[in-house]
Amino acid sequence: MRQHHGCKKLDKANFNRHLHHLTGTIGAVFFVLGQSLKELNTESKYLIASFPVAVCKNIRICSNKLLKEEAYQSYNASKREHFYGYKDHVSTTAQGIPVEYFIVASSVHDATAFQSMNIELP
Repeated sequence: MRQHHGCKKLDKANFNRHLHHLTGTIGAVFFVLGQSLKELNTESKYLIASFPVAVCKNIRICSNKLLKEEAYQSYNASKREHFYGYKDHVSTTAQGIPVEYFIVASSVHDATAFQSMNIELP
């Protein structure tokens, strides 16, 4: 960034502040990009996958200050560990390009989350 017309490098706090101001814009760009990719996908084959996004592991649950409800506590069977966080459900094309996402608390079952998703696929 220093090479581009004298712009200063952002520190972590300023970067986070700028990122929070752009949250709506980033969501809108992802939505429009997803709609365009759905229209370009001629195969009309889609995959839905879910994966955990851990805020903290089991050892740090007591000192966690971000999420205080039990709805965010869950068990990851593939790693055989408890964690605090979210589950992200992503709809992708057959080539693996994400077109939609849905985020729920980690204790919500995948079938329940799938039923509450508002999937708009051609």
